[in-house]
Amino acid sequence: MKQYNYSKIWITKIIDSKFPFKFDITFLTSLFKIGIVPNLIFSIFYLFRHEYITKQFLISYIFALVWLTLGPYMIWYYDEKLLPSFFSKALDIVPSPQKLKLLAEKYDKLFSQKFWIVTVPWTILLFIVWQYSLPTLSVKAGIFGTRDSWYWIGLIGIFWISLLTSIGFWGVLTTLLAIKEISNEQLNIDPFHPDKLGGLSCVGYYAISTTVLFSTGSLFLPAAFQLVAENELLVSYVYLAVSLFSIFVLFSFLLPTVVIHQKAKSVRDNILDKLRKDYHMLAQKIKNKHQNFTNENILIYLHLSYLREEYLAYKNVKLYPFEIEIFAKLISSVVLPFVFLLIQNYWLK
Repeated sequence: MKQYNYSKIWITKIIDSKFPFKFDITFLTSLFKIGIVPNLIFSIFYLFRHEYITKQFLISYIFALVWLTLGPYMIWYYDEKLLPSFFSKALDIVPSPQKLKLLAEKYDKLFSQKFWIVTVPWTILLFIVWQYSLPTLSVKAGIFGTRDSWYWIGLIGIFWISLLTSIGFWGVLTTLLAIKEISNEQLNIDPFHPDKLGGLSCVGYYAISTTVLFSTGSLFLPAAFQLVAENELLVSYVYLAVSLFSIFVLFSFLLPTVVIHQKAKSVRDNILDKLRKDYHMLAQKIKNKHQNFTNENILIYLHLSYLREEYLAYKNVKLYPFEIEIFAKLISSVVLPFVFLLIQNYWLK
C-alpha cells in the first residue's frame, strides 16, 4: 500500500513526526500531540467562566470538543490508510498498474496540497458567523465581546475548526474526483471475484468510509443550533441546513457509486453483446455442418457451453458496489444530523 502513498497532508506530517514524541499507536499520538490541546484550553475557560455557560451550550461545547479530539486522527486515517488502500484494491478493476500509480499520485497530492481551495472561503464564512454570534455568545457561552481575551482565543479556535473541517469537505471532493476518473478507465469486471461484486467492492468501501468520516461533522450541529436558538426566524433555516447537510452526506456516497455502476454496466453490456454474437456465430456454424460427432464439432459444442456459462456469469454479477452492511452505514450517516436536531428540540430544551 505504501507504493500508492506519495505525499502527506500537514496534519499527517505532525502526527507521523517523531518530534517531540511518537507512540506506536497512531491514535494516541494524535490525541496527545493535537487532540488534547483544545480540551486543555476549554478546561481552563470553563474553570473561569462556568457560571456564565448554559447547560445547553456546555453540551454543545462538549460535542464540538469530541470532534476536535478525533478529527486529526480521522484526517490522518483518510490520508494514510483510506486513500492509498483504495488505489491498491483498485488493481482488481483497473488493468493498468502504471495508470493506477499515476492516478494514485495525482489524488494523493491533490488531497494533501490543494485543501486550501476549500479552507479559505470556509474560514471566512465561519469568521462572519462568529462575529454575528456575539450577542448569543455573551448571554449563553461565557464570551463577552471583542474586549474579552476569550473572544480572541475563541477566534483562534474557530480558525482551527475551519482548518480541520474544510479538509473534511476536501476529502469528499477528492473521493468524488478519484472515483470519477477511475470510471473513465477501461474497467475489468470479474464475475468470479470473491467480493461477488465484480471487484467493485473497493469503490463501495472507499465511498462509504469517506461518507462516515464526513458525517461526524454533525457533532458541530448542536453549537450551530444554539447560536440561532434565540431567533425564531432562523428555525426554518436550521431545518433547511440540516436537510442540506444530510443530502450532501448521501450525495457523497451515491454519486461515486452510481458513476462507477454506470461505467461497469456499460463494460458488462459490451462483454455480453460480444459473447452473444460469438455464441450465435458458432451455433450457426454447427447448424451448417453434418451432425456427426467429429472432433471439430465436439470442440464447437464445448465452446458453446463455455460461452453460455460465461454469459450467465457476467449477466448475474451484481454491479452496485455496496451491500447490506454499507447500506446500514449510509443510513446511519444520513440520519445522524437529524438525531442532533432531535436532541436540540426535545432534550436540550
